[in-house]
Amino acid sequence: MRATRDEIVDVLASVLKCPVAVVREDSTPASIPGWDSAKHVEIVLALEDRFGCTFDPDEIAELTSVARVQEALRRHGCR
Repeated sequence: MRATRDEIVDVLASVLKCPVAVVREDSTPASIPGWDSAKHVEIVLALEDRFGCTFDPDEIAELTSVARVQEALRRHGCR
């Protein structure tokens, strides 16, 4: 399944319960209130569900921005 930037932003905004405009390309857990370790797990699960992939444990810690999520999804065949 194709993973567009907008789809990734929608997933993050939905899980974090924030406006889409808050989630930018350079947003990180430090820049979005509420993006803590528990929400990070929810984000990972939501991304896996939405795009039909499974992240390796080593990848999960790296999914800390839209760009990094997009790159990880590309590696899983979600272009």
